[in-house]
Amino acid sequence: MKTIIRSLRGASAVEFALIAPLLFLLLFGIIEFGLLLYNQAVITNASREGARKGVVYVVSSGTTGALSAAESAAIAHSGSALISLGTPSLPPDCSTNPCAEAENLDLNYNTGSRLSVAVRYNFKSLLIAPIIGEKLLSATTVMTYE
Repeated sequence: MKTIIRSLRGASAVEFALIAPLLFLLLFGIIEFGLLLYNQAVITNASREGARKGVVYVVSSGTTGALSAAESAAIAHSGSALISLGTPSLPPDCSTNPCAEAENLDLNYNTGSRLSVAVRYNFKSLLIAPIIGEKLLSATTVMTYE
C-alpha cells in the first residue's frame, strides 16, 4: 500500500513540473498585458492633459509658447507614471521616451480653432518582447480653443 502512495506522489510532482512552465508563462503574460493597457491609459491621459494645458495657456498667457507648454505638460504627466520592465528605445522622430508633439491644426489661435497633441511611447516587456518586440503606444487628443 505504501509503495502505491509513494508512486502517486512522484506522479503528481512530474505532472506539476510539466504544467508549471505553461502556468507561469500565462501568469506573466497576463501581468505584462495589464501593464501595456495601463501605459496606454497613461499616454491617453497625458495627451488630454497636454491639449488642455495648451488651450488654457492661450487664453491666459497669449499665443507664444502654447505648443511647447502643451508638449511639456504631456511629458510631465506621463513621465513618472509609465511602467516598463525593460529599457525601451526611443519612438520614431523623438528625442525622449515618451515624446509629445503639439500642432495647431487651423494655423490660428482664434476661438473655435483646434489644437492637437500626440504622445508616443515605446513599451518594452520582458516576456512577450521576443514574440512581438517593442510596442509603440500612441494617443492623440484634439481640443478647440475657448
